[in-house]
Amino acid sequence: MYGDPSSAIANSSVVASPEIQISGVSGSQNSTEPRSINHGESQGRKATEQQPNNSSELQGQQAKKQESTNSSMLQGILLAQAFDGSWALDEKLARVLKAPLQELMPDPEKSSKTAWGTALGIAFLQTQLPDAREEWILVVEKALAWLHKAGCDSDVLVSAAVQHLHCVWGAQPC
Repeated sequence: MYGDPSSAIANSSVVASPEIQISGVSGSQNSTEPRSINHGESQGRKATEQQPNNSSELQGQQAKKQESTNSSMLQGILLAQAFDGSWALDEKLARVLKAPLQELMPDPEKSSKTAWGTALGIAFLQTQLPDAREEWILVVEKALAWLHKAGCDSDVLVSAAVQHLHCVWGAQPC
């Protein structure tokens, strides 16, 4: 009833691919000849495969790198935010904003350090991570609510923070 397993396989109607490619060595599945793998050749191929072959692969790699960078920037700014929605203007925030703390200081007559730090945090998200808006929108809403509670005109303050960041980053004259 069960017979020889090799005859059952030989009589099977399932057809497998007749060729196997291993590091450039091909052979039939039914072959009894031993196959060898040239490790030097396969390592060379791995190195070649890591290099982009065309512009679409290069763009894909750049997009992944940008996505990773954006994710890192988003994580950094989110970790710097206080539970109440504000951002303290400190070294932690300055590192995320990639600017010296002294260049980020507010005009003391216009706002407090925390209100200005909060506006800078919002401005950073809006200018540097616009494609991740769905991920940070609730964070910004909480920050805007904090600014409102603090008695700040959030539109004016955030607009000034955007201009200030562009100035600090050298994107526009100060």
